[in-house]
Amino acid sequence: MNVPLTKFHKNQFNLKILFIIFILSFFLTQSTTANSDFEYLQSDDSYVFWYFNGFLKNYENTLEKITKNDISYINDSNSILNDSIFVSETINIYEDKGINSPSKPVILEFLRFSKDLKLLSDLNDELIEYSLKNTTENLYFSKITSESMLYKIKDMRIILKDIEDINSLKKGDEILKFDISNLERNLYYLELKLLNNIEKIGEITPNSNLTIYLSPKNPIIYENTRIYGTGLSGNGKIIIHDVKNSPLNSNLTLNTLNDNLTLNVSLKNNYYSKNYVFEKPGTYKLVFTQQDTESYPIFVNISKIPTKIVSKDKVQIPLFKEAEISGKVIDINGNLVSGEILFENNSYNLNNGEFIFRIPFQNKTDNITLKFIETEKYKASEKNIELNYVKPDLNLYIYVENKDIKINTPVNITGNFEGFDGELNFNLYTNGNLSKNFNSFNSFKQEIAFEKPGNYELYVTFDENEQYSFSKSNVLNLNVVDKTTLFSKSLVGPTTISSRKDDFKMISSINPLTITLIILLSLIILLSTYKVITNSEKIKIKGILEKKTFERETLVENFSNTVDKNVIDNLNQIENIKDIEKTIISEYKFLYDTLVKKYNVNSKVTPNELLKIIRRTNFDIYFDLKKITGFYENSVYGKTNLDEKKTLEFYKLIKSILERL
Repeated sequence: MNVPLTKFHKNQFNLKILFIIFILSFFLTQSTTANSDFEYLQSDDSYVFWYFNGFLKNYENTLEKITKNDISYINDSNSILNDSIFVSETINIYEDKGINSPSKPVILEFLRFSKDLKLLSDLNDELIEYSLKNTTENLYFSKITSESMLYKIKDMRIILKDIEDINSLKKGDEILKFDISNLERNLYYLELKLLNNIEKIGEITPNSNLTIYLSPKNPIIYENTRIYGTGLSGNGKIIIHDVKNSPLNSNLTLNTLNDNLTLNVSLKNNYYSKNYVFEKPGTYKLVFTQQDTESYPIFVNISKIPTKIVSKDKVQIPLFKEAEISGKVIDINGNLVSGEILFENNSYNLNNGEFIFRIPFQNKTDNITLKFIETEKYKASEKNIELNYVKPDLNLYIYVENKDIKINTPVNITGNFEGFDGELNFNLYTNGNLSKNFNSFNSFKQEIAFEKPGNYELYVTFDENEQYSFSKSNVLNLNVVDKTTLFSKSLVGPTTISSRKDDFKMISSINPLTITLIILLSLIILLSTYKVITNSEKIKIKGILEKKTFERETLVENFSNTVDKNVIDNLNQIENIKDIEKTIISEYKFLYDTLVKKYNVNSKVTPNELLKIIRRTNFDIYFDLKKITGFYENSVYGKTNLDEKKTLEFYKLIKSILERL
């Protein structure tokens, strides 16, 4: 009586078979397993750790320069802050699209420290200026500024502690910790210098002359400023006049002054200080008044917010292809800017601060200039980009269905290449020797046979022509064996990566009794397998021997349901580009999560980092994943709308990869 196998019975049978095969595999592979190296399958945060250690070194150097009054610390602190803002903005772009980075919790603390270092640098610049004149007023301001710097150092120590406590970066089981000891030492030396300055000045009260100052001297709109000065202890007023259409000089009269604002302040020890934010650019006259007496006025210029066009300095473009220039416009704080950008005498609206242009093929090296047009709030900026047209690589890729081949058995070397629709000439090499020369369109299939057993390296090359550069495919490592060896290898399935080169040595070194037991057990397994297959409604032996077949087929089935039914069949009904973009993001994320899980990769790697890992671990899917990543980045980051053909190709490539996992 034939009883159909239930899911439970199938699982029980699979477990028994897998257990026996595991025992056999253990005997055959124990001599090589110790040499296996799977480190390349693991992703760690070493690069991120190394990158931010560079920030720590720059912090140390800048603090040392501040202590020594080396004026170059001003440019250094500005540069560090700009770099921090740029890194933070890049991470945010990836995060907005659902790709997390291990840099995220790190840059938050480093950006805080970079901002405080810039403020500390500005304060030290004021301190140096006060030290140039040995007046009572300057000595008092020097003391106040030194105290402000001490408070800022206290804040920076707290941030340093937060940096030291970062535990999100790992290398295997090891937590990568930042060493802040040198920074703490440099802060301590600066602190000693400031304390010595305060002690040297001692108790001092400025005179009661009416004065007014602004820090920083030339701020931008929305920047925190400090209006301070001296007068009699008690109450006073700061008068801010908005000067319109007037030259910047001290001869301005009230007749040329328009809107004014009054700020009430209290003075202690003949000193006052008031925080203020200017919201409109222009020239302002500031005066301090007390008891119907005015101080000498100061005139300050409040600037618009600086902007920066972020894009590549040089762009390489394949011959006969249009150039694609993309980027974004950000302000001094890294915020995306609204407005217009000028390109080839035409202005274009920015899309959430981002832009993309396409330039027809010109067959020459050329420079283009992009200009951000000044607005009421933002300064103009420009970017020069060099375009270089180069011969592209064909992206040759070859593969075989089975890398274990019997001698004198023809095997098909299948290959394809990208970017050219006509016929091209190729060379097939075996172990460095030319085996065949052939012509082909886009894809090819070449038959080859081997007369002797051994390891063979195969690759295909294309010689340079007017349109494409010399190209070389991936290298295939084929293992040609006789019939007996292939049979014994098929019983145990794939061995470890490092064992392939020593298969013959390994098998010959096994005890004859062990071989006899293995053969007997193998025969028992084959007979049992055949019987179960006969009674199990055509259960494939491949499905029995591969532990992850069910999981893989489930993934493909789930994805196929989404792609085939909900997307491909109804693609023409999707009118909203945002809907297509969301679908592309979700499907890519599905593939991304699947690959991360399968290859034990850190779940915070970027798409391009994952692509590099896959190139090392599963080259068979590399070129398909490269296309998918390109489609994904162009659609999401480049804001390029995929046409129907590319969208269908995107989904089908994902499905193809899942089927091969």
